[in-house]
Amino acid sequence: MKGYLFSVTALLMILLLNEKPGCNESATAVGGSIVPLSKGNYWIYRDSVFTDGALSLVTNDTDKIVSTEDWNGRTVYVFADGKEWFASGDTIFQLGRQRTGAKIASPVMMPVKEESRFNFMYGGDVVIEKTIVNMATCPESKWKASACYKITDNCEGYWIVGAGIGIIREKTSECFSGKNNYTSRTLIEMKVQ
Repeated sequence: MKGYLFSVTALLMILLLNEKPGCNESATAVGGSIVPLSKGNYWIYRDSVFTDGALSLVTNDTDKIVSTEDWNGRTVYVFADGKEWFASGDTIFQLGRQRTGAKIASPVMMPVKEESRFNFMYGGDVVIEKTIVNMATCPESKWKASACYKITDNCEGYWIVGAGIGIIREKTSECFSGKNNYTSRTLIEMKVQ
């Protein structure tokens, strides 16, 4: 019964998200999306891994859109790492799978004028609250974003997203390990259409 109730709740959430317009149409980036979504676009990051608070590894990692799919009449952009994103208005959604296998949409990022909170479905059955704020200034980079947004979670992780660029910086923490382990990513190159 518990799985059935969750499935009904997820279905209602999908219906609401599919009809809800974006948050701030005037702040949309090139192509109507805060992240330029197009097959072949890629972002190269320098990943710095910290173990017990000390730098332990530095590597480069590429995040690339490798294909597109159709989901409920929307074009979904599939990344090499398996993420599936689509834009609706000025909001980016990520598809996730429930235990039943059903795909559900969860907001990932959107332009805002004031601090906002939203729920993000993580792993198909876990919901975490995220906070997004419009940053007063964007971090220094060779890409000049018209606006930047910081999205934080309860685990001291964050994304800094530049309008029309995508994720500029990211920190991912091991929330429940009890150790000071995290990865910091910084955008070093990109190719977008």
